Amino acid sequence: MSSSTRSARGWPRRAARTARRLFEENDPEARWFRDHFEGAPREIAAFLQGADIDLRGLRVADVGCGDGIMALGVALNLGPAQLVGFDVNPTDRDGLLARARAQGAAKALPENLQFVQCSATELPATDESFDVVYTWSAFEHVGEPARVLAEIRRVLVPNGVLFLQLWPFFLSERGSHLWDWFPQPFHHLLSSDDEIEEVMTRDRNGDDFMTRYMLDEYKKLNRISLDDLQAALLEAGFDIVRLELITHLVALEPELARRHRLSDLGTSGVKLLARPSKPSVVREPVVAGEVPEPEERAQP
Repeated sequence: MSSSTRSARGWPRRAARTARRLFEENDPEARWFRDHFEGAPREIAAFLQGADIDLRGLRVADVGCGDGIMALGVALNLGPAQLVGFDVNPTDRDGLLARARAQGAAKALPENLQFVQCSATELPATDESFDVVYTWSAFEHVGEPARVLAEIRRVLVPNGVLFLQLWPFFLSERGSHLWDWFPQPFHHLLSSDDEIEEVMTRDRNGDDFMTRYMLDEYKKLNRISLDDLQAALLEAGFDIVRLELITHLVALEPELARRHRLSDLGTSGVKLLARPSKPSVVREPVVAGEVPEPEERAQP
C-alpha cells in the first residue's frame, strides 16, 4: 500500500478528530465532559497498568466523585464489578444521565455504578470493602487529609491499592483554581486574599453564582504541599509504591524564589499509588518538609 493511499484512508479520522477538537474548544461543557469521561479514566488505567493492575472485576471507590462524570467513564470503560462514587455533596444522577446523553456517551447509567453521599471525614462503607480506591483532583479540597486517608485505608482490603492524583498544588502556578479571573501565573502568591476577593467581586465574569462559589472554594483550599501529602499518607498507614510528579517549565518572579521552595513552585501536581502498610511496619511520624531517615537493612 502506498503512503498516499494510507494517508488518504487516515484522513477521515484526522478530520473527525480535528472537527471534534474545534467543537470542544468552543463548547466548555463538551470539553469538560470528555476530559473527565475519557481523559482522566485513560490516565488512571495507564498508571495502574504500569503496576500490573486491571480494574476489571474489582470493587472500586471514587472518593470525591463530584458530578460523577469520571465515575461514569471508569464504570463503562474500565469494567469494574462495582464502582461507588463518594462525595460530600449528593451526585445528581438525573443530571449526569442528561449530560451523558447530550454528549452521546451513554443512554443509561450502568448497573455497576452507584453514588453515596459521605461526610467530610467518614465513608459510609464497611471495613475492607474495596479492592481499589481512586481520587482525582480532590485532595486539595480535603480539610483533614490524614483523617480521610485513614478512612480510605480502612475500607481497602489489605492488599488493595490507592491511586491518588492531586492537581494543582496550592503553591504551583495555577494553585488558586481561579484562572478564569487571573490568567497570570502565581497571582495568588503575589496578592493578598483580600485583593483577590476585591478583583473577583468587581469582575464577576458574567456569573455571580460561579464567582461566589469559586471564591469560597479558594478560601477553603487546604494549601497542602507534596511533603504534607507524604506525611499524611504515612500517618494514615500507607506505603507509597509508585510516583509521578507533574511538572513543566515555569517563569518566576524573583521574590517567589526567595519566599518559597523551588520544589513547591515547580511541582504542579502528582500521581501516585499507595498500598496499606503491613501491620509489622512501625514508623516514627514524618513531619512535613523533613526527609524521613532511611530504614536500616539487616546485614546478610
